[in-house]
Amino acid sequence: MKIKEHSLKLDLHVHSPASIDFLGNKSVRGYAELVKAFVDEEVDAIAITDHNTINGYLEYRRQLDAAKETYRLMAARDDSSSVVNDLKCEVERFERLLVFPGVEITAYPNIHVILLFDDCVVSQVTDFLTNDLDLGEAVQRGDPKKCSKQSVVALLDLAASRFGDRFFCILPHVETSKGAWEELGKGAARVELFRDERVVAAQFSNPDTVKHISQTVTDNTYKRKAPLGFIQCSDYHGAPNIKPASQFSILTESKPLDFDVLRSGLIDPSRVRCSHEFVEERLERFVKDRPQVVFDFTNKLEIETGMRKDLARALCGILNSGDALIRLNLFNIADETSRIAEQISALFQDLQNDLDPDEKFSFTISQFHQSTSRQRYFISINRNSKLRLLDGICWVVDGPKPQPAPAWRIEQIVAKVHYQRVGKTKQKALESASTHLIRVSNAFPAMAISARLEPLLSRNRCGPFEFKMLDPNYPSSLRDDFGCLNGYADGDFIQIRSGDLKGGRQNEQRDYYRFSAPIFNYRGRKAEGGESAGPNSVLVFPEGGAIYAKRQMVVHAPFPVFEVKLSAEHGLGTKADEEMTLGFTAWLKSSFLLWYLNSVYQTDDVFDIMAEKRRVPLTSDSKFIRSLSVFAKNIVTAEHAVLTATANEHPNKEERARISELIKNHNESVRDNMRLIEREVFRHLAFSPDEIREVYRVLRALDLYDYEISSTLDEFVKEVTS
Repeated sequence: MKIKEHSLKLDLHVHSPASIDFLGNKSVRGYAELVKAFVDEEVDAIAITDHNTINGYLEYRRQLDAAKETYRLMAARDDSSSVVNDLKCEVERFERLLVFPGVEITAYPNIHVILLFDDCVVSQVTDFLTNDLDLGEAVQRGDPKKCSKQSVVALLDLAASRFGDRFFCILPHVETSKGAWEELGKGAARVELFRDERVVAAQFSNPDTVKHISQTVTDNTYKRKAPLGFIQCSDYHGAPNIKPASQFSILTESKPLDFDVLRSGLIDPSRVRCSHEFVEERLERFVKDRPQVVFDFTNKLEIETGMRKDLARALCGILNSGDALIRLNLFNIADETSRIAEQISALFQDLQNDLDPDEKFSFTISQFHQSTSRQRYFISINRNSKLRLLDGICWVVDGPKPQPAPAWRIEQIVAKVHYQRVGKTKQKALESASTHLIRVSNAFPAMAISARLEPLLSRNRCGPFEFKMLDPNYPSSLRDDFGCLNGYADGDFIQIRSGDLKGGRQNEQRDYYRFSAPIFNYRGRKAEGGESAGPNSVLVFPEGGAIYAKRQMVVHAPFPVFEVKLSAEHGLGTKADEEMTLGFTAWLKSSFLLWYLNSVYQTDDVFDIMAEKRRVPLTSDSKFIRSLSVFAKNIVTAEHAVLTATANEHPNKEERARISELIKNHNESVRDNMRLIEREVFRHLAFSPDEIREVYRVLRALDLYDYEISSTLDEFVKEVTS
C-alpha cells in the first residue's frame, strides 16, 4: 500500500522575545502573538533559535502550559463566554504549530551556528551554554555579541559529549557576514566544518549560493557520507510590518514530524524544496490586477529628498487606492535581507508623518527574493479608514505613478469608507449624487478646503484650550427617563417628554431642529454626585451636540461629555467671555465643518476629533468668532422658550397648540440663523461659488445637511459671494 505523503512548511530560524534584538512585543504575550503570526502564514513547524540562549523556547513552553490550564479551568465554569472562546482559539493555535528547541550560538571567530535539540535534552542546554561555552550573562540576555572561545567544530565536539546524537547543526545565512562559508573562506577550517556530519544543513538566501557550494563540496576534499542539505529560513526578529516566514522550506514527509524525522528529511534533496522555487508563482498571485508604483535602488538603499517626496506621494496614493502596492526593486544590495526589511519598515513609519492626517496606520512588507542581488519588497496597506492628503492634495494610484485624484475618484474613496461605516443606505445616496457631480477643475474642493482648514487643527494656531473629559454620573433615579431627550439652554436642565421634541439628524427626525444636546436631569432636583462644568465653557457631545455653559453646574448624562474652556491665552487675543463662547459653539455646529470632518477625517462629529487629537478646529480671527455669537444667541433663546413650555408633563389642549407654534417658530429661527452662520463661515474662508455648491451637494448626499440654507442654492451663493 502506498504511504500518503504530505507537505510541511518549515521555518527553522526564528527569534523570540528572549533575543535582545527582538523587535516585536517583548512581554510574555509576545509568545502567543509569535505563534499566531506563523499560524496565520500557514507554517507547520518552526524552531525558536534565540541568540546564545534557550530561554525563549522554555518561556514558550510555559505559556503553552499556562494557556491550556487557564482554558481548562475557565471552560469548566462557563464554556460559552467570549473570553473562553478566545482562550480556546489561542490553545488551538499553540497546538497546531510544532516548535523545536534551538539556539543560535556565536562561535569563534564570530560565526553564527544553530543547534537544534531533542526535547529530552533541553533541560541541559542552559548549563551547556553557561559553563561549557562560557557565554556568561549573554545566556540570560539573549545577546549575540558574546562570542564563545571555541571554533565551530570544537563547539560541536562539546555538544556531542553533552547531548550525544540528540542535537544537530544548521549553518545560518552561510553566504553573508557571520555566515560560516563567508567568514571561514578557503582553507582547512572550512573544509573541516563542511565535512562534519553533525552539520545537517546550510541556510541560504541566494540560490546561486547553493549552486556554488554544491559544486565545491562535491570535491573529494569535502567528501561526506550524507549530503549537505540546503534550506531557507526567515531569521525572523519580530520587526513590525514584516511578515514572518518570508523565506521558508517545504518538507515532503509521510511520518509524523519529530526531531529524528526532521534531521533525516533535511539531508534528502528530493524531499526539500525552498521558497525561492515558489517566488514567481507567489508573486504572480500577490500582484494580480493590483496597480504598482515601482522604485529601483542599486548598491545602496539611499533616500534623497526628491525620492522621499515621491515615496510619500506613493504612500498617500496606496492609502487612498485600496489594493495598490509600492514595489521596491533592490539590486546588488550587500546588507542582510532582514536588516534591509527593518530599514524599509522604519522609512515608511517615518513617511507617515508627512501625510495629513498623520495618524499611524498599519502596513505590511512582503518579500519576494530570488537572490541577494535581486531583492523585491512590496508595501501594502492592511486597512485604511481615512482620506489622506499630502501637501493639500489627495493622491491615488490607478497606474504606474501616483496622480492627483479627480473629483469622481475622491467621491469614490469617501463613498467606500462610508459604506464600511454606515451601510448601504447612504451608499445608494452617494451613487445617485455622483451622477450629478459638479466638477471643479480636475480636483475635488477637498484640496482647497483642507488647505484652509488644516491650519485650524494645528497646535500652533489653536492655543492652550482647557480640555476636560467628563464621565458624568447617571443617577439611578433617572434611569426610567432614559428615553427622554432633554434639552439644555442657557444653563438650565429641563425634562422633555419623549416624543415632544425630536433629536435632529441623528435619528432622521426633522420636525424639531436641535441646537443643544440630549442630557438628563430634572430642574431643581438635588445633584447625585455628577461632574460639574462651566462657567463660559463649551460642552461637546457625541453624535453632534454642542452648547455653551453659562454658569457652573452639575452635568448628568449616560455618555462622555467634552468640556472645552477658552482660557485667557487661547490664541484669539482677548479674554474669553460669553460672547466668544457662544460664537465658538456656533462654529462647531456649522454644517460646513461637518462636511470638512466627514471628507478628510471620515467622521461627522467634532467630538471624535477632540477625543483623538486633543485639539479643536478654531480660527484665530476673534472678530469672526464673535460675529457668530449673535446668531447662536438667537437660536438658544428660541430653543429655551420651547424647552420651558414643554417641561409640563401634562399639557392641556391650549398648551399643546402653543407648543406646536413655539416649535414652528424655533425651527424657523434655527433655519434663519444657521443660514447666517453658514454665510459668515463661507465668507470668512473665501469659498468660490463652485466650491459652495459642491460642499452642499455632498452634505445632502451624505445626509449631513441639517438646515435649509435658503429658498434656493443660487440665492445662498449670491448672498455669500456678493
